[in-house]
Amino acid sequence: MVSLKNFKYEIVFVLRKILPTIMKEEDNSKSSKKDYKAEEIAKIMVENMKKNMEDPDFWNKRERRLQEAADKVLKQRKLRQQEERD
Repeated sequence: MVSLKNFKYEIVFVLRKILPTIMKEEDNSKSSKKDYKAEEIAKIMVENMKKNMEDPDFWNKRERRLQEAADKVLKQRKLRQQEERD
């Protein structure tokens, strides 16, 4: 029969050998997840760059839309303030 004390020591001994390999596997899986995310982001960036190259005026159009939206908001704010004064 194995004593409980010896059994505990054997478990600790085995765990000390196994745990480092388990931790390495977890680290590898985390780094592979990071690599996968980086690859996905890179693919998205490449697709975005291709679309931008297809339409060279993309940034100008975007800036124009943003400016029009800002002008509309400012105009509505000005009208609202005038109505509050009257």
